[in-house]
Amino acid sequence: MKNLQRYPLPRVGIALILGIVFGDYFIHVPPWIWLACASVSVVVSIWMERYSSSLLILCATFFLGAWLVGNEECRMKNEESFDWKPMAQADSSFFILHSSFSFQGVIASKPIVKGKVTQFDLLVVSKGKPFKLRASVLRDTLSDKEKALALGQGIMAHSRIKPIENHHSSLGFDYARWAQVHGYAGQTFISRDGWRPCVVSLSSLSWFQRTRLDAMQWREQIIRRMPSSADGSPSRSIIVAMTLGEKGTLSQATKELYSDTGASHVLALSGLHLSILFGILLFTASSRKRGVIRPSFLLTTVWAYVVLTGMSPSIIRSAVMLSVYGIMASSYRHTTSPNTLTFAAIVMLMANPLTLWDVGFQMSFLSVAAIISALQWLGHRGINFHSLVGKMATVFLVIPIAAQLATFPLIMYYFGSFPCLFPITNFIVIPMAYIVLYGMVVWLILLPLPSISAFVFHFIEQVVEWGNTSLSSIAALPCSSITNIHVTPLEVCLIYILIITILATVHRLTKAHLQARFLLINHIE
Repeated sequence: MKNLQRYPLPRVGIALILGIVFGDYFIHVPPWIWLACASVSVVVSIWMERYSSSLLILCATFFLGAWLVGNEECRMKNEESFDWKPMAQADSSFFILHSSFSFQGVIASKPIVKGKVTQFDLLVVSKGKPFKLRASVLRDTLSDKEKALALGQGIMAHSRIKPIENHHSSLGFDYARWAQVHGYAGQTFISRDGWRPCVVSLSSLSWFQRTRLDAMQWREQIIRRMPSSADGSPSRSIIVAMTLGEKGTLSQATKELYSDTGASHVLALSGLHLSILFGILLFTASSRKRGVIRPSFLLTTVWAYVVLTGMSPSIIRSAVMLSVYGIMASSYRHTTSPNTLTFAAIVMLMANPLTLWDVGFQMSFLSVAAIISALQWLGHRGINFHSLVGKMATVFLVIPIAAQLATFPLIMYYFGSFPCLFPITNFIVIPMAYIVLYGMVVWLILLPLPSISAFVFHFIEQVVEWGNTSLSSIAALPCSSITNIHVTPLEVCLIYILIITILATVHRLTKAHLQARFLLINHIE
């Protein structure tokens, strides 16, 4: 009961998540019904006693989650109806899915060459509200026309739009749902002669979309200033992914290497990267005086970095947690990690309830929750995390093991594999991440001095090369990873129940052992 009073937000977060799952299952129920149920629960709770009132508030949160996901699904269905006039026609005909039509759009991601096509995100800015497509353009190797495809470039195209369909795979990853969560309204294939560059008005884009587009163009300018790898090694692509979140240039072999060895988390921007950046900012903005200027500078810089890197759910979660921590710390309030983590989840789910189905969101929050629980559990048992040995054990053992224990059922379900040697991998990739991020800050500061900045960048490349070589050696070891794993959602739930049962048993046994030792010591004294 004491823990429930100390951590009120986790109950609210669980109720909201259950409501989203419930509303998604009964998606054909009109959203206003859930909103009415939530309103009735709130009104009735006013006249009830304390515990009954708290239960009704949780019920209201449950129905609120169902209303949020139902309302979001209705909104997306309205957008995907494409009920607007084609650009090339002035009559009253309307666009129908699968029909061919002309439209204007702006390229919203870095074009990536994949075989015979060039792929990128395309924001259609024709009449009506802008929507995002996954576009593929057939390459024309006989001309330089495709060089015009660049981030922020406007194009006029004529093609068909199709709904994004799921890949036929035995694994649990739902590509169609992933595309829906990330705001894709459909996909289109454009022929060689089906497009041309043009000037496009961005007035129909929202402030957020224009800001993100400008930030990504700024990111491209930073990437272009990085020295290119003379030997064609993947080091530069890895540095770009680890620091700026651009993973489009990573080769499939590199992705598989990091996945098989359990090092993929250093390629996807997350709390690790943001905490390193936050540590750099704390060092540069150190001050003994509390005030508004210092936390405002820290939070502004953190959110600027979030926008620059593309605003992935994992890094937004970390930024929200850091923001809450900074606000509470500046107001002299005690920060409680479970409440902070849950608050970040509630904010993200309220903004977009479909985020719950994002694989990165699920794995990110589960891993952070496991890390917080592990650190608190060990802290209550007298483990000292402030010593050098304690810090090393925390970074290289406690955090990776807790995160992997919390996410390995999802990894097996979505990706059908499990890296067995991830504890060894972390001794390589975590120091590498620190060196790369700290080094890139130094490189950015020294850009006005080309020779020195080039030396710093090549040093970072050598560190990444060493890391890749070490990971390749680990991947070559017997049983470094288990592949072709097939589990069902029910089996995933049973695995989590088994993990919770084992941990609860260990907790009770250690608690009883500590109580016995305490009684023995008191008896001796």
